[in-house]
Amino acid sequence: NDCAPGGQTARSAAICTLQELAMLPSLKENMWQSQSLRDTLEKAAMDDTNPKAQDCAVMALARLAENEQNSMAMWLTNSTKDALMFQAGNCRLTAASVRKLSVMALQSMAAGSPEVRLPMWYEGAGYLFIRNAQRGSFVNFRTPYSVASQAWALGGLANLALDKEVALKMWQDQFGAIAAVKAAAKGTAQWQQTARTHAFAVLWHLAIQRDNRAPMWYDRSLREIVSIGAHDRECDVRAGALATWWQWSFEPQLKIQMWDDRNTRVSLLNAAGRIGAVPDIKAVLHALYSIANIAEASVLRERMWSDLGLQSALVQAIEYPHAQTQTTALMAVQHLARNSRNQPRIWQHPNLQAALLKLAAGPRGQP
Repeated sequence: NDCAPGGQTARSAAICTLQELAMLPSLKENMWQSQSLRDTLEKAAMDDTNPKAQDCAVMALARLAENEQNSMAMWLTNSTKDALMFQAGNCRLTAASVRKLSVMALQSMAAGSPEVRLPMWYEGAGYLFIRNAQRGSFVNFRTPYSVASQAWALGGLANLALDKEVALKMWQDQFGAIAAVKAAAKGTAQWQQTARTHAFAVLWHLAIQRDNRAPMWYDRSLREIVSIGAHDRECDVRAGALATWWQWSFEPQLKIQMWDDRNTRVSLLNAAGRIGAVPDIKAVLHALYSIANIAEASVLRERMWSDLGLQSALVQAIEYPHAQTQTTALMAVQHLARNSRNQPRIWQHPNLQAALLKLAAGPRGQP
């Protein structure tokens, strides 16, 4: 009887209260240490006769997994792992809301302890992330729940890709993981924003690994996706796309090609020139980091400083009152100033000369 003491209604309310408590960071580790709580949440997560309690139980597990210590312990607890993996992968028997929350819980685990990422990839969580990421791109399967599952799944892939071995394996999975990431990154609708943001985070994290950089750059379709992403209306998408270029620009063999590629060059200069748009500061920094890295190539320095767009972007960044953008832009100018032909032109640039002297003098009132 739902109305009886200890009935289903009271049970749901109790589990939903536990979910609220699990949101408090200081309680997460202590709560997970309770064997009684673990048993209760695992049982409720697998009980589809009480959807409210089931949703709250899986959400509670997701919240507890946000703690770094808990994430590894939860993955090593087979009963918890098996419950979440079953619900995240069972498209026919699991309610869509529970599947979404289970993917969210696995994503939280992947965001926790770095040691959990490799076993998660090899023990099936990576496959479930890819599957849910793919489903969100299929029109026939598109629902609010599948869209949310896709976003969380791509977030999970982005977290797993922070592991070096996983990143290398993920890039090799061209028809699975990479196809799903590309499809999500190409989305243009407003409801695809979160998935798009996470897709570019995957690309950024993949490009951190040196062995991935050249193959990623030489993938024309991917390069076009990143170029389009750099002009996206959403700040986080732009930041992720430009961060991917930033990682590519560390590779010595790509610096010249990146500057010679018109789409890349124009996109970097446009992004660096948006210094006045405060919400865009991450994208601006990623563009400036890329430019500073490319300027390390001595054969490019004279040609780079001859670009009036680059001059304007660097001067704006140096004049803008933000320490990190100033420092990064100055680093690029330092590289460019190592070319003897550039030296007099840099000194004679009136705005740049004034900005350099002002910063060199230090804050007023300080020696």
